[in-house]
Amino acid sequence: MVLQKEKFLEKGKDILKSLINNGCEAYFTGEVVRNKILGIDFNTIEICTSATSEIVRSVFSEYKTELINDGLVKVTCDGFDYYIGTFKQELRNESRKSLQSHYSKSLIDDLHRRDFTINAMAMSHSGKVTDAFNGYEDLQKKKIKTIGKPRIRFNENPIRILKAIRLVSELGFKIDNATYRGMKNNKMLTMLPIKSIVEELKYIITGPYFKKALVYLVDSGVYRRIPVLGPEFKRLSNKYRDENIETILGCAFVKNKGIDDNFAVLSNDLVTLKKVVDLALVTPKSNYDKLLLFNYGQDICQQANYINVLLGTAKRKSRKIKKEYMALPVKKVCDLAFKGEDIIKLTGGLDGPYINEIMDDIIYKILFGELPNDYDTIKIFAISAIKEKGLLTDINKKMKSDSGCNYDKLKGESLNFRNDDLHKEDRVTPVINNIERANMDSKYEEYERRLSEKDRKIAELENRDLRNQLENDVKQMMAKNKDLLDNIDSDDLEAREQAKLNMEKMYRDFFIKSNPKYKKLKDNNNE
Repeated sequence: MVLQKEKFLEKGKDILKSLINNGCEAYFTGEVVRNKILGIDFNTIEICTSATSEIVRSVFSEYKTELINDGLVKVTCDGFDYYIGTFKQELRNESRKSLQSHYSKSLIDDLHRRDFTINAMAMSHSGKVTDAFNGYEDLQKKKIKTIGKPRIRFNENPIRILKAIRLVSELGFKIDNATYRGMKNNKMLTMLPIKSIVEELKYIITGPYFKKALVYLVDSGVYRRIPVLGPEFKRLSNKYRDENIETILGCAFVKNKGIDDNFAVLSNDLVTLKKVVDLALVTPKSNYDKLLLFNYGQDICQQANYINVLLGTAKRKSRKIKKEYMALPVKKVCDLAFKGEDIIKLTGGLDGPYINEIMDDIIYKILFGELPNDYDTIKIFAISAIKEKGLLTDINKKMKSDSGCNYDKLKGESLNFRNDDLHKEDRVTPVINNIERANMDSKYEEYERRLSEKDRKIAELENRDLRNQLENDVKQMMAKNKDLLDNIDSDDLEAREQAKLNMEKMYRDFFIKSNPKYKKLKDNNNE
């Protein structure tokens, strides 16, 4: 990494020399100068020059060039990006608000329009520093100070307020008193595009001195001008703890009732963050059953629990979650003895959504002890499920040709497995030994016909029972999360009732989607 930075800088010096050899002035400026003086790493190299953007693109025509805006060109050399800007001067009216800027032939004019003294130094290719605003002295004092009157400079471009806090987070410097007064309670931040705010927040949150920057964010009132994340900065300042950006975003999005796309770009793993937020929203008290533990996994459940702990809706359950997760009979789909491809084989290669539906049923029954994680037993269950869907027309032929499973044994176990679901008087006693295969086939087919007839008779009762179970589950979840409704103004009965209906619908949809036993209700709704 050090070697790469040296190459980055050396190639930058070659760029300066090329511009100078073409009759132009050229200097390093901004971060690279500041950080070189401090002896710390730098990420970008900015160059200011008397050359116009047209001249810059002409001088470096053999390299990739991109016009960023008027007077600023990005030149890519040997994989390194250099931002080359033409000297500019700002013209101001009597209130010193910037009216316009235009090209200048003066380096000092260009440095004067910059934000802070420590960013307004220039360095030649030989290392000579031009410091017109005592930036070097402020570097030694570890002070962040605006060029000119702070309030005017911040009103000209409010993003400078966040840039000052970013410098605190990156360097650990303090903000000059006059500069701090100029940024305090400044309302101009609300005029900024969200994209600009997010870009600065990325560096503020990840800076090594974020805790120090957080004090400025909150005490200055800047956090009030930051949507979505502002309340989390306040929460964190009340009781500081080391939180990564994913946790801060997670808390913000749960409060926001969902992911905010503007701030989602700050996440390093948005797919995982979405799962954590979804789980934390649905289970504010972090009550995870076996199905949720299986579907989301230990890590995501623990992260969702931690977010709800920070938000004050749940108790810390990391150990409990780990213990219950480790006790699951299967933890991932790959742990299953019988898999989706085995179902496809049973249907002669027929693929489709039915596979996921059957696998969901299998997983649910294994998790809750209704089915052992055994290949032959699961296969029998899968065969019955497939036949119910009308996808397996010649089960006997497939069972005979399956070399991986003893046909007679499978037939007998199938009858035993399914007979347990019948009333005593309806049970069929399997006869395996000393029976001709044709007779065995006939008995199996007779059993299937009787089972189908029985299924038709109980379908209505089963459907009614499922709906009752679903409503009971919804009522239990509503009771566990009663505090969410309590936060709504009790005088607004209409809003309270609508919120209750929305919550009930959310939980009902969640149970139908996530719990395989409610699959039939989902199918009926689709019909």
